[in-house]
Amino acid sequence: MPPPIITRALPPLPWALRAKEHRPYLVSADPGPAVSDFAAALLREARAEPLAFLDALTLTLFRRTDRRIRETGFAQTPAETLTRAEGACRDLAILFLACCRGVGLPGRFASGYQAHAESVDGQRHLHAWPEVWLPGVGWLGFDPTHGLRVGDGHVAVYAAPTQEETMPVEGGYYGLPTGARLDYRVEITIG
Repeated sequence: MPPPIITRALPPLPWALRAKEHRPYLVSADPGPAVSDFAAALLREARAEPLAFLDALTLTLFRRTDRRIRETGFAQTPAETLTRAEGACRDLAILFLACCRGVGLPGRFASGYQAHAESVDGQRHLHAWPEVWLPGVGWLGFDPTHGLRVGDGHVAVYAAPTQEETMPVEGGYYGLPTGARLDYRVEITIG
């Protein structure tokens, strides 16, 4: 489904959102002064206009970050991704969400697949991106890994306030040490 078309101006940030349904999407640990200062500078440049801020954040993270595939593990901290200027899609999503939540925009972590961009190894992998709630629009996705707004080539499998709540497969093994390997291949056909 294509992203929603926004036909009206949104109020400038910050917003005073107090609705119960927004609370889980506004809460996050303090990302530290570097991330807070980074978000504040982008917000000033965007003159507190939400879409200008979100588009600038998307493009800035895309341009300044060396994107890498990392098949295992949780996301880096927002400060780590910002300082190192490298990370996987989930790292960029977490940094993006920290910046949004820091300026009062509700955000959630989306996990799924992206059909229009090849990865550096030529394969399809589980992909992550942030989504932001905008009044009168609803949830709108941004993909800082590819430097664009989420479009009809993004297929969300799950979205939640945190990465931990979007894990597609989770489990454990208790017993004698053993080895295991999971191989997969994803093909996406648009028609």
